[in-house]
Amino acid sequence: MNMEKKMNTETKQVYIPIVKVTFEYNFINENEINILSVGGHKFPVQKVFDDGNTYDILKYNHTVAIYKRTEKKKSFYYAWGISSRDSTFDESIGEQVHTYEWANPIKIKSSNRKDIENASPIKSTSTQYSKFTEWSTYELTTFKADVWKSKFFQYQDKIRIKEAEDYKKKQEKYARENRAICGACERYIERWDEGNWNGVIYDHGFKQVGFRAGTCVGARHQCWEKSTDGKVAYINELQSQKDHLLNNKPNEKFLAKLLQQVEKYVAFKNQLEELQKEHKEAYEEEVRYFDRNQNKFVSWLRINKDIKIIPLYPVSYLDRVHVWKKTTLDELLNVWEQMIAYLTDIIDREQIKVDNWKEQLTAKEKAAQS
Repeated sequence: MNMEKKMNTETKQVYIPIVKVTFEYNFINENEINILSVGGHKFPVQKVFDDGNTYDILKYNHTVAIYKRTEKKKSFYYAWGISSRDSTFDESIGEQVHTYEWANPIKIKSSNRKDIENASPIKSTSTQYSKFTEWSTYELTTFKADVWKSKFFQYQDKIRIKEAEDYKKKQEKYARENRAICGACERYIERWDEGNWNGVIYDHGFKQVGFRAGTCVGARHQCWEKSTDGKVAYINELQSQKDHLLNNKPNEKFLAKLLQQVEKYVAFKNQLEELQKEHKEAYEEEVRYFDRNQNKFVSWLRINKDIKIIPLYPVSYLDRVHVWKKTTLDELLNVWEQMIAYLTDIIDREQIKVDNWKEQLTAKEKAAQS
């Protein structure tokens, strides 16, 4: 019962190369799926329109979907899609933001190209001499739920077979190389058997919480098959980061410090631009174009002109928000809360693994038994 409930609520997305389509789905049971959306989740598979009836999707592309309802010998059609779109640069986040609006569903006579184009909104950039419709009909894909479901299970079987073959090959490789699972990063790493190390995991790098952290915290601990020590060390490190955040909640004073750093960075950029104008010709003459990545302008100034400036970099908070003169405390607090929630989620997930841990055989031990 619990398994069925989980299947019904967990939404997944899959791309099936054999039919070249992406759709969202959830499991009804092990042998049946329910397709929820198609083409990158923009259009629902079924939609209720203003006549109160539920229509099934018939065709779609990235801008419009055509819905159909058949009643005896007569079919009714609706076109529903994007009516306008825009793209603007948001200075507060330093990124391009894409926005769009949806048209009201429009009843059309058929799903033919002519009827779709006649119902399509005109792009806002069009003129009276050159009109372009928002809804392109040249890339319309027919929705064939039964075909997609069939190919989905075929593809799943193919992937399962490949994964089983890959797992067997990797286990054979790990057995030869005496590799086992690191408790922290859960990668297969060689064990250190020399001297008194007693098979602990070798030193190795680890990327955690968005940045490279040098040596993995699971290094020099027993492997995951034999101990939870590496995982516990990882959880403790994450908890330490979370505690640091909780004890350093952003406030107006902290924001003021960041804004001071922004002012210094702006001053540095202005100074650098002036120096680039002044010494551009000499720099380009002395340093060949393809060598300039190795001969930075700031280093060249110091060596050749005895001009010493300390390079500064854009100011950011927790590597998640670009700070500039109009950054507000609310923005910092939002990122701060997101980061705490992110760390909490990882800690809880890793703790469940520790709570359910059982000793296992390593790849080398399995090979020895077979």
